[in-house]
Amino acid sequence: VVAAMQAHVDNVDIQENGCNALADITQAEENRIKVATAGGIEAVAAALQAHVDCVEIQEYGCCALANISLAGASLHVDVANAVEASAAVTHNPDLLKFFNDLHVWASTSDIRPNANQPTLTRSSREEPEADGEYDIMLSYRIVDSGAIELGGDGCVVRLQEALEAHGYTVFVGESSLEGGQGWAETIQAAVKGCKAFIALCSPEYGKTTWTRRELQMADNNGKIILPVWHSGKYPPDPIEIFLSGTQRIPAGIRPLVECDFDKSIQELVKVL
Repeated sequence: VVAAMQAHVDNVDIQENGCNALADITQAEENRIKVATAGGIEAVAAALQAHVDCVEIQEYGCCALANISLAGASLHVDVANAVEASAAVTHNPDLLKFFNDLHVWASTSDIRPNANQPTLTRSSREEPEADGEYDIMLSYRIVDSGAIELGGDGCVVRLQEALEAHGYTVFVGESSLEGGQGWAETIQAAVKGCKAFIALCSPEYGKTTWTRRELQMADNNGKIILPVWHSGKYPPDPIEIFLSGTQRIPAGIRPLVECDFDKSIQELVKVL
């Protein structure tokens, strides 16, 4: 099934039937790792990105990925990143929510599209806003500090909510993504349009081309760069040149994950 999907990416019937078959196959726990090892995650992601207007492919594909994600934490991260990339390429922000709903539902149910589970509609697909008019841009790595359901510790969500509670408008940059020109333009506009760029420094931050590009663009455009030390070594080796001599939050010897979160927010707000 995976081989056929890989060989005929543009064929909508093969992709629909393939995603449908994988959604069935991966209901069995013993098949999930086999499908992932055979390239099933990548094949489904390619189908999602190539056939934006086929709701059946989007639904069957997400069902298959949600099943695969139950095979373990590492596969959950791989699957979540694939869905995020597809959401960016297809300009479909609801794709992530749909996958997350399915992932929760899969914990207690056999996942197949039916009237009792979430559905994805054509009307939910909209172009992303790219006006870049935000007070703050948050740049981070999902695997470290992203939403809990995507494999992170949820820190970026708490940080966004805390800053918005203080009246700031916040753009959350999905630093793990390298899909679609539309998303690249959105990130570029956000970096250029923000007043302050916050780099949430963690063990994986700065190791990807995308996070380095965001930081480089912020520096090139003379943005205020505020590193928030989330965890791990500080500064992260790949981006030390950008952060040396820059005031960080928290200011002490312990990273954010070991500090009082509310006090750290107050410290950040004072700097802003």
